[in-house]
Amino acid sequence: MLKSKKECNLIIINDSILNNTAGDTYSSFFITNLKNLGYTVSKIIIIPSDFRTIIQELTLSNRQYDLTLIVTNLSNGIVGQALGKLFQKKLEKNDELERILSEKNIPYSGEELQYPICVNILEGEKYPLIHIQRLFLINEKYIDSIFRSVFKPYLRKYSEPSSFEKIADIYLNGNSSKLDELKYNMIKYQLTKTTDNSVLMEYKCEDIDCLLEFEDDLRRLVFVNCSKPILHDHLYSDMNLQVKNAIQVIETCFEKYGPENTFLSFNGGKDCTVLLHLTLIVLEKHYPCYSQKPLCLYVQGDQPFKEQEEFILKCQQYYNLEIVTLKMGIKDALASILRDCPNLKACLMGTRKTDPFSQTLSEFQLTDKDYPEVMRVNPLLNWSYYHIWDYLLYYKVPYCKLYDMGYTSLGNVDNTLKNPLLLYSDPIKESEEYLPAYKLLQEGSERIGRNR
Repeated sequence: MLKSKKECNLIIINDSILNNTAGDTYSSFFITNLKNLGYTVSKIIIIPSDFRTIIQELTLSNRQYDLTLIVTNLSNGIVGQALGKLFQKKLEKNDELERILSEKNIPYSGEELQYPICVNILEGEKYPLIHIQRLFLINEKYIDSIFRSVFKPYLRKYSEPSSFEKIADIYLNGNSSKLDELKYNMIKYQLTKTTDNSVLMEYKCEDIDCLLEFEDDLRRLVFVNCSKPILHDHLYSDMNLQVKNAIQVIETCFEKYGPENTFLSFNGGKDCTVLLHLTLIVLEKHYPCYSQKPLCLYVQGDQPFKEQEEFILKCQQYYNLEIVTLKMGIKDALASILRDCPNLKACLMGTRKTDPFSQTLSEFQLTDKDYPEVMRVNPLLNWSYYHIWDYLLYYKVPYCKLYDMGYTSLGNVDNTLKNPLLLYSDPIKESEEYLPAYKLLQEGSERIGRNR
């Protein structure tokens, strides 16, 4: 059904090549350069600058491949129009693209700036790389510059294997030989002695489940005083405007209220998973000595998915969280946690403006008058569905496996179905399967499976 993320589809939109008035110099360039990065161009197709044909090929490529490269002259705006139709988004002038082209003295047309608001603009040496949901637009006039300065680093990071790391303060009590009993070939660890009986252990693995199994066995052998993940602050070099803004909102929240007076709303969904990851990275960078477990409120529904519950427990162990689980309405749950922890002043939430009744929210907004008073902080407010999945996949953040089964929005077992728009008829296997959530093109249909 799905190709590996190291297999690409190359779509060349060029009338001159089709009319035999120009040669195809693009295919060999990408085949060679992508091979050097460990990628394979599995399919190459040359199509005309025809609106319907472009939409048809992009739709097919999204279903069959994880990466699609689109090479064309972007000045006529036809690809932007096709993306607007494909993602069911109106076109708007992209101010970031206009700024970059103006600063680099690159001439542009008004049509060239028109894209759906959810596209990402990555500034390069000359012309930027434009992408959305692993569809990459490459201006044929600047192929070498775009590839060398921005696309190559992106692909290299994207193809890196996952790496999950933790550090634990452990007490051996003369039982250092017991560590030899931990036979995990996939785990790499090193010890740093701090006192006669205490050592710091750093351990990492490409598989989070294996890492957590190792940690469980470690706790059975020695006393683990504390453990926490090592997340690194590479996000601070991310030029994505949504990421930069979200980090700034979280930093402002901590500066104003303090991390000890802030908690997260967390139910294992994709949005709050991104929020949790961002929040922990801000904590690690600016509050390295903060020793409290991050506090999360999980408002549990009547019939939660087993997979969702398992993922929440996995997050609790890996990220070293304190999770308060309350099976009641949101208002009552909020009153309960504020009663038990009266110091709490702010709640970080994964709300987006595309969520129901959230269009008028601000990044900092007090709860409604009939709710217990707390500052709602919404770092992801201006993110789209596509931004969420770009983040999770690019940074290899663990997420609930229900999303790989065709669910796009998680409620409870009794009100959530797989998204019918992700049902895919595989012509090779001659079977029907559900594509993963990150393949959904229409953001407005994200909650279509919640109507049961």
